[in-house]
Amino acid sequence: MGIAHPHVETLEYLAANLGKLAAEGVSLVKISDVLSTSSELASVQNSQASEPAL
Repeated sequence: MGIAHPHVETLEYLAANLGKLAAEGVSLVKISDVLSTSSELASVQNSQASEPAL
C-alpha cells in the first residue's frame, strides 16, 4: 500500500508508469473506497461473531 500526494513529481511518475504498474498487478484506488470496504467487512465479521453457533 502506498499513498500518493498530488505533487508534480508524483503525477509525472504515475503518468509515465501506470501501464507498467498495472502489468505488475498494482491498482490505484481511493482511500475512501479502501476504508469503506474495510469497515463493511469488519461489520459483517463482528455480526457473525456475535451470532450463536447452530
